[in-house]
Amino acid sequence: MSDIYVFDLGGIVLFSFDNINEFFSKTLNLADWSLQATITFPYGRVNAGQYFSMKWKLPFSEKYSVFYRYGMGGVIGLSEKLESGDNLSVGVGFRSKHLVDVTTNARQRTIETSWQAGVYYDRNNSLLASVTLSGVREYFASIDIYPGIINIGNFSPGVWAVIGRNGDSVFGITTKYILSFGYEMNS
Repeated sequence: MSDIYVFDLGGIVLFSFDNINEFFSKTLNLADWSLQATITFPYGRVNAGQYFSMKWKLPFSEKYSVFYRYGMGGVIGLSEKLESGDNLSVGVGFRSKHLVDVTTNARQRTIETSWQAGVYYDRNNSLLASVTLSGVREYFASIDIYPGIINIGNFSPGVWAVIGRNGDSVFGITTKYILSFGYEMNS
């Protein structure tokens, strides 16, 4: 209820002002860098996650920006505008690892965190590819190539993979047209 009556309503009111919209879209370059939503088999799990990025141009440089990506954790670093007009960003930070029970007699939990580092390639704030490493055993390496990089005629699929330290891996193929599918392999 608080999401609907406080945060959603507050967001609608706040972003109804042009100067607020311009600040987030032009000064902070806020962009949605969500994961490629995929249903994986044989367990029917959903690979999804909402992430956002911000790039604030350094006042003394036309080429470099402070970079921040956040969602289930955050990375902060530097973004470089390449000669092609695309951007290459690198960052380090933390991510959520596991829920941990605080007490046994009440449902109180906290989040255990771990390190993460990533490299991100985007065009006009639209994420095209990323590689993220983390200290989370199940998500040691995460690789995403979004539709728009690989072209097979007029078809441009996206591909992604998550590799765990224990050898477990998940991969998927995505499109911008239909629901996407992946497969989980356990060692």
